[in-house]
Formats: sequence, structure tokens, C-alpha cells
Amino acid sequence: MATPAPEFAVVTSSGVEAGLVLNYLLKTTSIRIKRVYVEGAGEPSKRTVSKPAPLLDRLNWHVSLAARIPRVYRWRAVSRLTGWSHLDALSKVERLHQGLFDWLCPEARDPERAPVGRLLVPLAEVAREHQIEIVETPNINRPESVESLRALGPDVIIGLGTRILSPGVLATAKRGVLNGHSAILPAYRGSVAEFWQLVGGERETGVTIHWMAPRVDSGAICAIRRWPIPEGADHFSLRLRSLFYRLPLWQKVVGDLLLGIEHRIEQGPSPTRTFLRPTQKELFDFYCRQANRRL
Repeated sequence: MATPAPEFAVVTSSGVEAGLVLNYLLKTTSIRIKRVYVEGAGEPSKRTVSKPAPLLDRLNWHVSLAARIPRVYRWRAVSRLTGWSHLDALSKVERLHQGLFDWLCPEARDPERAPVGRLLVPLAEVAREHQIEIVETPNINRPESVESLRALGPDVIIGLGTRILSPGVLATAKRGVLNGHSAILPAYRGSVAEFWQLVGGERETGVTIHWMAPRVDSGAICAIRRWPIPEGADHFSLRLRSLFYRLPLWQKVVGDLLLGIEHRIEQGPSPTRTFLRPTQKELFDFYCRQANRRL
């Protein structure tokens, strides 16, 4: 008797990123998605807030960074004016004019990706087209969300841009929770890995799809895709490239699972520390002073 294909659930806090990945998977595989859980902004992650730097220092950092990485600040200005993230804005541009989208986002051009038409389809649109239930929650780690996932009983959960998931959430998937990380694990675990790879002087980057574990980015590896870091790249452009270049890797991992093939390569110790989101001072030091840092 044939083994039934695994059923999937998705947890995300980014509707555009989730729409990008799910739109691609639904068009290139036979994936069955039972439900999508979307985290809201009502309950932020806990983090230590340090004393802010003096105002003049912060102004100097921003002015200097705007001159060195102007594209980042242009998108930041668009976000302030419209309330859209850069992915929201790119999604609207792609709907209006494909050529303009290609010019604004050259990182989306990937010769290995199957042609599927529009890429940045909003999650709500994808869910309507494929009749996928969306459940909103302020925090996926809340007991009621964990219980909902447990009752749903997915074989695999796909995590797309979430906060750190609790052991309770991780335990609800029969086979595990998958995540895409913008680095070649086990190196550069943690937040904003693209920036820390630039600081580390890396010439190559990539994306790793791995099974989540309680310790951040330490779970067994499913697959890795590598590519060279372009000359003059910043962490913003590397993040965009990673979002689009991971699509064929998601297709491979999900396609293999649907065929009953499961990859789990245990990670060794990381050669670098686990990183936190860089401060404005750290961004300024790297881009404007080219400071050397010990990882």
C-alpha cells in the first residue's frame, strides 16, 4: 500500500514572503497545504533594549549610510510614505509592469527557477485561489495556537519569516518544521546573516533549508544552494537574492518529501557565533569605516 503524501501547514509573519514561496510551490509541486497561520504585529518578540546613542551620532550614522547604501534608504522612504514594505511595493510594481519590476529588482532573475508568471503574489490571493484557510494569531507560540496546530496534525510545517518557534510548536509537526536560512549552515546562524557574511569577508553565500530545532538554526540540513557574492553587494541586495534564489531549493525539498525522500544531515559545530540583528552603529562601522571585526 502506497504511503500517503505528507500534508503541510505554514506559519509566517510575512504575507508577501509566504505568498512568494507558496505561490511557487503550488505551481511547481503537488503540495497540499492544510492551513496557514499568520502572526500579527500585536505582540513583539522580547529583546533587551539598550540605551539609545546620542542624537547627533545617530543622525551622522543615517546620513553616512544613506550615501553609502542609497537603495536601502530609498526603499525605507517608500515604506515611510506608503506603509508598504519593499516587498509589498515590488509586488504592486510586478502586477503593473513586469519590465519595471525586473529593473527595480534584478535579484529576482534566476535561470534555475521554473517560469510561473508573477512571483510576488500576496498570500491572501494565493489562499483564495487554492482554498487554503488562513488563521491569524498575535503569536504562534501562544498555547491556543499550539493547540490548534496539534489538533490540525500536519506532517510538516514550513516556517516563513517567523519569530523563534517554541518547542511546543516544533513538536506539533509529525515529521518536523522546515526553515530557509540565508547562509551556508552551520556558519552564520542567527539574524541578518547576509550582513555578517559581508563583515566576515565571505566571497560565497547561499541558502540552507533545514529542520528547525530548539537552538536557533542548528537543526539537521535538508539542502543547500550556493552562489558567489556579487561585487559591491550590500546585505539588502543579498537578502532579496536569497528570497528568490531559494525558490528552486524549496521545490526540491518539498518535491522529495512528496516522493517519500527525506534528507537530514546533522550539523557540526558552527565556526562562527550566533549573530543578533546589527545595530545602526555596527552598520555604520562596516559600510562607512570598513571596520575589521573578529567573528
